[in-house]
Amino acid sequence: ANLVTIKNIDVTGQRFARGVEVTTQKGVVNVWNAQLVAPLNHAIHRGDVLLGHFWLRCVKSMTDEGYVGFVVEQATPEFDKAIEFEISAAQDWREIFVPFRAERDFPAGSAHVCFRVGYDSQTIELGGVELLDYGNAAKLAELPHTKISYEGREENARWRKEALARIEKIRKGDWTISVVDANGKAVPNVTVHATLK
Repeated sequence: ANLVTIKNIDVTGQRFARGVEVTTQKGVVNVWNAQLVAPLNHAIHRGDVLLGHFWLRCVKSMTDEGYVGFVVEQATPEFDKAIEFEISAAQDWREIFVPFRAERDFPAGSAHVCFRVGYDSQTIELGGVELLDYGNAAKLAELPHTKISYEGREENARWRKEALARIEKIRKGDWTISVVDANGKAVPNVTVHATLK
């Protein structure tokens, strides 16, 4: 069965004019069973600092989030990775930055950039894809990076207050511990240590 359809799309209102739309049907088993792959004709040297940069949006999914895996790897077995990064986006275009340092050499033509798109029942769009190699002229910590997060992660998110109220009401209760000897007589001044499992 054909579980994935891919088509080129025109994009408006962004820094890029063309993109790709990927629709994955129900039944894809592994994320790597559907991939978009572009060969790298440029050599990557051990210690090079690189930046993966692309835009992602979700057109449709069961959760209103669309997922991709961004991978730079050797193009043949054992598929040694330079980077492997999973990210999601909602319906608005999300700019993604993935900085990394190559831990080995990848001679020209031996590696590829890969977007793993084998996520069940979703339609996503990708655009503005680039891989920048700064050699040793950039510091990894100074490059932009996309944080993996979720809506409501902030400390004052509304759901946290509601969850704490449910914990107080449903998951907590008063209890009493009595420490007695073999004859059932109370043992005074005992230190008790309890751990909830």
